[in-house]
Order: sequence, then C-alpha cells, then structure tokens
Amino acid sequence: MTHRIVTLVFLLSASVAQALPNHDNHAQVLRPGEWQLGLWEVQAGLTNTVQLGTNWPLWLGKIPNAEAKWVFHQRKGFDASFGTGFYHFDLREYRPDAPEFVANVIPLKLWFSWHLETMMLTLGLQHTRITTRGDASSSDDDDNFSIDTLTGALNAQSG
Repeated sequence: MTHRIVTLVFLLSASVAQALPNHDNHAQVLRPGEWQLGLWEVQAGLTNTVQLGTNWPLWLGKIPNAEAKWVFHQRKGFDASFGTGFYHFDLREYRPDAPEFVANVIPLKLWFSWHLETMMLTLGLQHTRITTRGDASSSDDDDNFSIDTLTGALNAQSG
C-alpha cells in the first residue's frame, strides 16, 4: 500500500507541474541556443527541430528527470511533434535503510498545431507509463504494478 501512496503523490506532483501555465503545449520547439526557465521547467533549443528540458525542482527532491521534443513535420500553417521523458524515483535516496522501491514514469506526447490568422489551435495526446519495482512496505500484500494513462487536450492560443 505504501508504494501506491508514494506513486500517487509522484503522479499528482507531475500532474500539477503539467497543469501550470507554460509555453510548451504546442508542437513548436525553442530556436537553437534559446533557453526557457520557468517555475517548473528548464528547456533549451538544440536545433530547429529538437528541444531538451528538465523539471528542475524534482532534482532538488532527488528525482532525476529529462525530456526531449522533436518536430517531425513542419509545413506552412501546421506543425507536428513527438515528445518523451523519463522520471526516476528511488526510495533509498531518502531512506538508505529502506527496502528497495523504484518507480519510473515515461510520458509519450504528440502535438499537432495549426496556425490560424489570429490564433494557434493545438491538439495534444499523451500516454504515460508508470512502473514500480520492489516493496516499500513490510506487508506481503503489496505487489509491483504498472499504470498506463492516456490523456488528450485541445488548446487555443491567440496572438
């Protein structure tokens, strides 16, 4: 039961981070050499089609993580991109004497953005895979588990 609570807290913190306003809910990437520092994320444009980032507060909580985004289709008025990431939680980082418990989160994202005259319309889909290994409690009732979620969003941005 304990590892389910830890995983739920981990998921909720990631959900809160995704729900806060940011400029990443579209198919575009930052220009090469451009950096974006936000409340939750640091991102850098590597090329015209690739961007890397991390959720920096999670590093303070000993949760290594990284994200990448790749624009695989660019045409006048339409962009499509794919993004992924990796988040890693190890209970022994907090309590060295704890039993082994590791959780990994891997989000997979697709964005499709249409540039209209006065606004941009974006459709986003996300699949998230969460896996655990080990046992965070002394109870024999707890098993390893994995969770898959699929979410979508439609955003409109004017200006």
